[in-house]
Amino acid sequence: MATTNITLELRQSDANKVNSNGDYETNLARQITINDGDIVQLKSCFLDTVNDENITITDDLTLQLVNGVYITDWLYSDTYKEDWVLADGTIPANSDLVSPSGNNFIPYKVVGSGPSSQFEYIDYAIYTTNSNTAASGNLGVTYEYVDINGTTQFYNSTLYWANRRGTVLPNNPANTIWDPVNIIAKIGTFQAIDPTPSIFAFLNVIPNGYSSSPVVLNETIQPWLFTTNISVPKGSYTPTEISTLISKELSKNTTPANGKMVGSNFLFESSQFDAGAPNPDGSAGTIANQTEFISAKFNPDGTLAEGIRFKFVADKSMFVGSSQMALEFNPDNNKFNFTYLHTPMYDATNGSAISVRYINKLLDPAQPLLDITTNGGVFFTSLSATDSKGKFVDFWGGVLGFDVASICVNTTPRLNNIFGDPTSQYYLLDNLVQGQNVTGGYIGLDTAVVKGASSWYLGQTPTGQAGVNSTLSDTVTIESKIPYIQLTDSFSHYLLQLDINFYNTFVGVDNYRTLNAIVNKYYNYGSYTFGDPDSALTYVHKGAPLYLKSIKTRILTPSKQLDKTLGSDNTIYLSVIKPIQTTGGI
Repeated sequence: MATTNITLELRQSDANKVNSNGDYETNLARQITINDGDIVQLKSCFLDTVNDENITITDDLTLQLVNGVYITDWLYSDTYKEDWVLADGTIPANSDLVSPSGNNFIPYKVVGSGPSSQFEYIDYAIYTTNSNTAASGNLGVTYEYVDINGTTQFYNSTLYWANRRGTVLPNNPANTIWDPVNIIAKIGTFQAIDPTPSIFAFLNVIPNGYSSSPVVLNETIQPWLFTTNISVPKGSYTPTEISTLISKELSKNTTPANGKMVGSNFLFESSQFDAGAPNPDGSAGTIANQTEFISAKFNPDGTLAEGIRFKFVADKSMFVGSSQMALEFNPDNNKFNFTYLHTPMYDATNGSAISVRYINKLLDPAQPLLDITTNGGVFFTSLSATDSKGKFVDFWGGVLGFDVASICVNTTPRLNNIFGDPTSQYYLLDNLVQGQNVTGGYIGLDTAVVKGASSWYLGQTPTGQAGVNSTLSDTVTIESKIPYIQLTDSFSHYLLQLDINFYNTFVGVDNYRTLNAIVNKYYNYGSYTFGDPDSALTYVHKGAPLYLKSIKTRILTPSKQLDKTLGSDNTIYLSVIKPIQTTGGI
C-alpha cells in the first residue's frame, strides 16, 4: 500500500510559548487532519543535554570549612624548639627536643586554666561504723561521678574492714573506714550507688562524705580551628569550573592583619601562637599560655601510642599550615581531588622546584630513613554546605562525591594524664593519614637513588647521605569516593509527553494518555541525546477525523518531572503517515 508522509517539526526555539527548557507549545503553520487509518509516530528527536554532565546548583550555597593546621618537624632543637615546662616547673618526659622527628605537630590552645570551682580531687570516701559491724568479710561498692570531660563514670571498689583504727591511713579515728579512690570528679556528683542506703544501714555502715582537695589546674587543651565560608552562586558549572572556584577561594590571601604575613586561615607563622599575641582565629582576648605543639599517635583500639610536644623559641618563627590549597577535577576517572593541602618540600639547590627527599632520623646514619614529603599542612574537621535559607545541602558528598566522614579528622576527649598533668583534659585529634585526610608529596622509586654516586645504577642505598632529593612533583591526594557522573547522571531515559489529544495509554504506577516516546538517555551524540522511531509508541487513528493545530511538548525524567539540566536547543520530529487509497481491479 502506497503512503504519503508529513513531517511535523516541534522546535523549542520556534515555539510560541516556552515555560522552561523542555516544556513548550508549538503552533503548526497549518492545520493537519488525521483521518481514519493514519499513523502518527516519532520520526526522530534531539534533546539538548549539553548541561547533563554539568553540576547544577539550584540555589545560592554557602560552603563552610573548619580546619586546623600542622607543621612537620624537620627542626633543630637548639635553634627553634625548647622544652615544654609544666605548671610546677618540671619538664615532662614527652617534651620533644629531638630533631628532626618527622612527626606532624598541631598547635593546641590552653583554655580554662587556673583554680577551678567545678572539680575536686577525691582522695578517700569515708564511712563510719559502730561496734556491731561485722569484723570479717569485705564490702564491694560502686561509685558514680561526672568526670572532667562531663561524662558519667562508674568506679568499683572494696571497703576493707582492716582499714579502720590502727591502720596507717591518715587521721583514722576509731570505727572509720577510709576507701582510697583517687578520682577527679565534678563537685556534687561523686556518690555511692551500690549498696543501697538500706543495705548500708543493715550493715551498720554509714557513708560519711569524702576527703577532697580543689583541683588547682583545670586546663582544657583544644586544637586551634579556623572557619572559612565560600559563596557558590546558583547556576550550571562544569566540574573544572566548580573546582576552580573553590580553589581560588581557598587560596585567597586577604589583607594581612594583627602582624600576619599571610591573611589566610590555612597558613600562619608560629609566632602568632605565642603568649600575648592576638588570637590567630580573630577571637577576643589573647592567648593565656603559649600554644602547645603536640604530636599524638593512636593505636587501632584508640589508646595513645605516642604523645610528644614542644614550644617554639620566642624569637623564632616558622610557617605552620599550607602554602598551597587546591581542589582539582580528574577527567580520566571523573573524580574530584584535594591535591594540595600542604606546604611542599622545595629543593635546596632550586627554591622553585618542588621535591621530596630522604634523610636519616635524628640526623644519625644509624637511624632509619625518613621520607620528607611536606613541611606542614591543613586538615579539615568539618565540611558542610547550606542554601540561601540556611538548610543543609549535601554538597561535598552528594555532589562532589567525597567521603566526608573519612576526610574530617575527629577530635575526641582523651585520658587526662597523658602528658603528666592529670588535671587537664585533651581534645586530641585522630591520626593524620596521607591520602585520607591530609595530602603530601609523592615518594617514587627514583627518590631512593643517589644520582651523585658513580655506580648509582647498582642500587646504592642512600643511607648516610644527607638530602637525597627528587623533583617528582606528584602528590598524594585525597580522592573523592564516587565519580561525580554517577551522582548527577541518575536516570536512564527520557519520557516525551506530547499533548496531541490522542488516546495512547502508558500504564505504570501512573496512567499517562499523552505519552508518545521513550528515549534512551545513552543514545548520545556530542551534547545531544538522540531518539528514533524504535523508541516511539505508534498511534493508528480509527474513527472520525482529528485536527491538529498546536502540540504541547514536555521532556520528562522517569519520575515524570522536568529535567532541569536540559539546554534550550530541543527538537522533536513527528511523522504523519497517510495511506494512499487506490481504486480499480486487476
